[in-house]
Amino acid sequence: MKAEGTLSDKIILAIDDTSIDRIRRLIAATSPFITTYKIGSIAFTALGPGLIQEVRASGKDVFLDLKYLDIPHTVSKAVRQAVSLGVKMITLHTLGGREMMERSVEASDNRAMLLGVTLLTSMDAEQAGAVGLRGDVHEIVGRLAALALGAGLHGLVASGQEGPRLRKEFGSGPVLVVPGVRPSEYGTGSDDQKRVVTPQQAFASGADYIVIGRPVTESSDPARTLAEINEGLR
Repeated sequence: MKAEGTLSDKIILAIDDTSIDRIRRLIAATSPFITTYKIGSIAFTALGPGLIQEVRASGKDVFLDLKYLDIPHTVSKAVRQAVSLGVKMITLHTLGGREMMERSVEASDNRAMLLGVTLLTSMDAEQAGAVGLRGDVHEIVGRLAALALGAGLHGLVASGQEGPRLRKEFGSGPVLVVPGVRPSEYGTGSDDQKRVVTPQQAFASGADYIVIGRPVTESSDPARTLAEINEGLR
């Protein structure tokens, strides 16, 4: 599976809310500029699979970002259920290991794009070392990326700061999704993110998709913010 489509197809908007009414208003406002919405643990825990159905009923795709990490049996069954809900993209945490990812690939039957999360963009080398991951950030991300792609995953989730090295090592084939995107022109801080890039930097680093959340969802005018981001990328 490879990224396709227009520019707006490649910007994924994160839904991190617990109110279905606010989510509906957000989708109504931003749908002209977005084809895929990311549902993460906040919204999914609050609203469950019904939120996936809600987004899909609006004619949009779902990037289910739950970063599955458990024993192979459990994760493969969870992936099978996610696929049955019609999601387009699913994240697995690469720290779950090769067998977990291989079993998930089998369970998905190529009906969804499986992406391996390497190192969270909220972590730097010091934090990675504290949990036993040796080497600098680029080395850690490279090892986990090789594990994920060797297990048959379609692509990776990594910071744009690692994008050029990943493209050099693995080529243009794997799908690369870059989170931690912060449009500098809006004066948005990095919040709890450590390894951030602008939308322009993300695509220049080799991203197929970028994920944007708070800079848009906390904007006073999300639709205008997205339109300006789109325009800035042309």
